[in-house]
Amino acid sequence: MRRARQRGFTLVELLIAGLMSALVLLAVYFVFIANTTQYYRQEQIVQMQESMRFAVELLKTDLRNAGRLGIVRGDGDGRDPRLCTDRPGVRAVQLFENEPDSPAVLTRFGNGLRPDRVQLIVDAGGAVMLRTRQVSPDQVVLAPALEQPTAEARAIAGSEERFEAQFRPGTYLSISAPGNAFDMVPITNVAFAEAGSTITLSQNVCLDNRIRTCGQSCLVGAAQLVEYAVEAHPDEAERTDLLRRVIDARNGRTALDGLTLTVAEYVVNLQVWGLDRVASATTMGAERELDPAREDAAGAATLAQIQTVRSLGVLLAARTPREDAEYVVAPDRAVAPPDRRAADRAWFEVDDTPGTGLARVATLKAQVEATNLYRGELDAVD
Repeated sequence: MRRARQRGFTLVELLIAGLMSALVLLAVYFVFIANTTQYYRQEQIVQMQESMRFAVELLKTDLRNAGRLGIVRGDGDGRDPRLCTDRPGVRAVQLFENEPDSPAVLTRFGNGLRPDRVQLIVDAGGAVMLRTRQVSPDQVVLAPALEQPTAEARAIAGSEERFEAQFRPGTYLSISAPGNAFDMVPITNVAFAEAGSTITLSQNVCLDNRIRTCGQSCLVGAAQLVEYAVEAHPDEAERTDLLRRVIDARNGRTALDGLTLTVAEYVVNLQVWGLDRVASATTMGAERELDPAREDAAGAATLAQIQTVRSLGVLLAARTPREDAEYVVAPDRAVAPPDRRAADRAWFEVDDTPGTGLARVATLKAQVEATNLYRGELDAVD
């Protein structure tokens, strides 16, 4: 009987020990699940922030570089006074604001976001200028490599691969002549030759005799029309990415083959705007946001006083790839759509299925000095 009681106690003890072990294991499991979930959340946020930092730094570099080979200053109508002919649409920085064809995922479910599209004319060859041998209305012949002014220019003129990579059809040829005159014309064809490569242009260079007769005195460089745009991913309907692509300067819209880069994923907002400096006795040094869309009399008078664009503001917002059930869609959680100056947002709705949750959003803002740009150079198009 004593042995039976001992066996009974042992069984109870084993049951208690098993129950306690199960509770401990269950607690460990829940802690593990919670930590894993938190880890993946933080990993998504870190990856999102790293991607945004890379994208913003790249955009800032291009904004600093905008107009480096020519279109750097403008008079009242936006034309550089040194540009020897009118080239409509040629601007150092051009904003296409609140694009009506924004991806549907950005505008439905009350998200209310319509990102800007930005086009920039940037140097395509490290500011290396090559000397010409002959300039005709629609064709430029370069001097041979040995006659180029710098070692880098000689390397480009003497290498077919480097020459064709820099001066490719669809990019701009910036041509400068003595006397501070220049023109910028899209390239249609190139032909490499050791005795002097030929560049064919889509339009005649301007009639300014300083360019048409400069012969060996002209210098040329390559510039690209670069576009940043938020677009839907071709394979994922609920995903939008920030693309950097080189646009064909001959039509201003088609991307050149092989020159498109995805610089950030799951982007939900992109904004670029200008901060100007007005030059009047009462507002000297004052800064405010440049708003070319203002049509009231007071706004027009103020815009007429603007001299330079002091800096450019950049805002980029991206979301996590997955939605988080902790952020639920509810009427009392509604947030007004952001404007360009205050687009911070803690969530983004991707799916209207109840209980799905919302994606977390991070916003990154930056400011870029742009002392070379005059008001007309920052051209905004609605």
